[in-house]
Amino acid sequence: MLVNRQKEALFIACEMEKRAVLLYDRAQEIIDDESVKPTIAELLRQEREHLKTFSCMFADCDDEQPLDENALLLSAEAAQIIFPGGLMQFSSAGAFSSPAELLTFAASAEEKAVSTYSAFAEACHNSDAAKKFLAIAREERSHLDALRAQIAETEKQR
Repeated sequence: MLVNRQKEALFIACEMEKRAVLLYDRAQEIIDDESVKPTIAELLRQEREHLKTFSCMFADCDDEQPLDENALLLSAEAAQIIFPGGLMQFSSAGAFSSPAELLTFAASAEEKAVSTYSAFAEACHNSDAAKKFLAIAREERSHLDALRAQIAETEKQR
């Protein structure tokens, strides 16, 4: 996928965060394991915060061109990047079997987001869009680092 505008970069970031929010929101409704529910709630809170951050960046973007028909393509592409199988794939892979497993799966999704945004930045012909993708990748990297710290803390408690 070739993205050459800041607004498109931010739109993709928002779409990916929306997908994460929907996944954790739905998981909160259907996962019965009480030991995992607090981790789901915390991940949902974090993803909502990221969505808010990226939505503000999108709203503040000075790119005046509308997304028009590209929005549907970008949204579809974003859906295939993070959590491509959705809640069913996450669940069948054992992500909800324990808080540690859930954090590990969440961290792997963040790793994918960081590498995806970094690759988008490299592929951009527009330096402003590339800078925006790198800023988004840094934000996701900080979330990944926080998840890794939580994983380490969880492992210490075992």
